[in-house]
Amino acid sequence: MRYEQKMITTIQKSLEIENLSVELDHKLILDNISLSLPHPVFAAIMGPNGAGKTTLLKTILGIIKPTSGKVHLFGKDVLGNPTEARKLVGYVPQRDRIVRYVPLKVTDVVLMGLVSRKEIPRIAINKDMNLSLEALKYVGMSEYASELFSNLSGGQQQRVLIARALVSKPKILLLDEPFNA
Repeated sequence: MRYEQKMITTIQKSLEIENLSVELDHKLILDNISLSLPHPVFAAIMGPNGAGKTTLLKTILGIIKPTSGKVHLFGKDVLGNPTEARKLVGYVPQRDRIVRYVPLKVTDVVLMGLVSRKEIPRIAINKDMNLSLEALKYVGMSEYASELFSNLSGGQQQRVLIARALVSKPKILLLDEPFNA
């Protein structure tokens, strides 16, 4: 008698969205969106300006509360525990809100990607600085580590923000208009 072994594989899902709707200022932005992405995957969400791409990303991050629906990152409920779910994500916003007149060095900006995930008191240590420099090297910006962020070109700033998103070694990376600089 021969036995066939059947492989049962469980596909880990990096992102699961079920029946997601978002209303902002009494206007329906997202209407009943469902999406399931396996891990690992490279995916792009494309659409015209005003289609709701940024709203979707911010809802995935737990920044915007949906009108209805569910969002899970690696099985964690984003809406029930956004802080815990956010630890899995590196995020590069469409436009960053780093105040231009605050004299932040490039390494300070990248360190924000680590320090914001720490418990209070949030203090950067030598290991954090090494990780920051490693992330800058990865995006080809290590030579600018001690430069002021505000003195960089738009494209250079975008690469630094990508380093900030990568420095914590996230399981999922969300980039909103990554080539807009």
